[in-house]
Amino acid sequence: MGDGLPDGSLVRFGVFEVDLRTGELRKQGVRIRLQEQPFRILQILLERPGELVTREELQNRIWPGTFVDADHGLYNGIKKLREALNDESDTLRLIETLPKRGYRFIGSVTRNGTASRIAQTETDNEIPASSSLVRRRWLIATLAGILPLGALLVIGVSKRTDRTSDLRLTHSATSNAQQDLLEGRYHADRAYEEIVFKSGDTKKSEEEFAKGVFLIERSIQKDPNYVPAYLALTRAVMSEPPHVDLAPKARSALIKALSLDEANPETHLLMASFLCWNIEGGWDDPKNHYLRAIELRPDSAQGHEAYAEYLDDQGQLEAGMKEHQRAQGLDPYNDYLTLSPLTSRAQQLERKRKWIRVNGSGGYDYWQLGGLEFEAGQFSDALKDWTALARQYGWDEEATAWEMAYARGGSQALIAEVVRVGDRIASERYFPRDMIIDAHRYAGDRDGTLAWLAIARKEHNPVILHLRSDVRWDPYRSDPRFQAIARQVGLP
Repeated sequence: MGDGLPDGSLVRFGVFEVDLRTGELRKQGVRIRLQEQPFRILQILLERPGELVTREELQNRIWPGTFVDADHGLYNGIKKLREALNDESDTLRLIETLPKRGYRFIGSVTRNGTASRIAQTETDNEIPASSSLVRRRWLIATLAGILPLGALLVIGVSKRTDRTSDLRLTHSATSNAQQDLLEGRYHADRAYEEIVFKSGDTKKSEEEFAKGVFLIERSIQKDPNYVPAYLALTRAVMSEPPHVDLAPKARSALIKALSLDEANPETHLLMASFLCWNIEGGWDDPKNHYLRAIELRPDSAQGHEAYAEYLDDQGQLEAGMKEHQRAQGLDPYNDYLTLSPLTSRAQQLERKRKWIRVNGSGGYDYWQLGGLEFEAGQFSDALKDWTALARQYGWDEEATAWEMAYARGGSQALIAEVVRVGDRIASERYFPRDMIIDAHRYAGDRDGTLAWLAIARKEHNPVILHLRSDVRWDPYRSDPRFQAIARQVGLP
């Protein structure tokens, strides 16, 4: 324990509890896996909540007298810590980045029941880098400390709407409103977990979603000027499983958030994502909001990347690549160029492997890597990635069935079993649409692929946003069924 740590080994903030004796982080009593270095960063920040901890101090205390790439190590440590705290995709942040200086813990902290005074600070208008730059299927729900379901059930964290993260604290919310928001976000995340983990089910998912929305709306009732709550409500509505019927509620929340703080780039990016998601709206232009977000924060890699993907989906690939390149230049520790359709599938595979090898990852990254490997004919590698993640999230029997199928009949038997398992699960509960579409597409099942795409269209699933930019749809473009869906989403 650091010398600056006050008495008391249990530190609580929001729904989290840190046991400094055992080195454990828990969320509402459930232990969250966190590696030693990210935990050490958290411990140091909690020694002086509300105060700046410089990058140099963190590097010297965590890597004393070593010659490792401390900048890269610190970046990855903060990234993993934010993942564990669900602090990378919503507006209510716990860890504030002070560019070129360091970090500050800005949550309300208690130690053994005694509150620690947090300095009142105004955060820099910043959009920190997200660890979830997963493209072509994007889910808003970032699971707290849990990477999205592997193999067939993980789909990731980060939908089109979850590409950024920013908080301009122009308004200080009441502690009660903050607590409701934290708990509401937790239950909204749990709604997704209940559909992707084998131990979950649809009924539990809907119960968690309803509780999450109730708490977020209660946060708004307690503090009607609390912008983060309006944004959290929108994200909850846009997350999987779908709640398209609540789109008007999300729209009203975003309009209110903009009226409260028009100069918040996070709100503009989320509004742009909502306009793309709610394709039948037509009442505003997403492009204007992407450009306004970049105007407000031109040095944000996340803002440029969000705009790049929008341009790609509009068929403006060269312009999109320029924005990908700008994002890459602003944030060299993330891989943005892989996300451009102008990057070949072979290059994407090489870059994805390098990224995972250097940074580690999980969730949809590994499903995507397995897909790239399957397309490249590297079937045993694809099987390895898919089954490892499936087992991590409780789908042991299914993973074993894939292995047996591959041993029995090679790649075609493997993908046929993946499809069979996906269809079976989808008949029992909601199944992430982009993954089941991928499975049918890898199997060469045109009818199944297009049938699931039609379902995704009715649900406003983000997979439909990429019909123009995803080159894997090229063999389908002459099919009248594909053309009908494309017209329904406004494509020529």
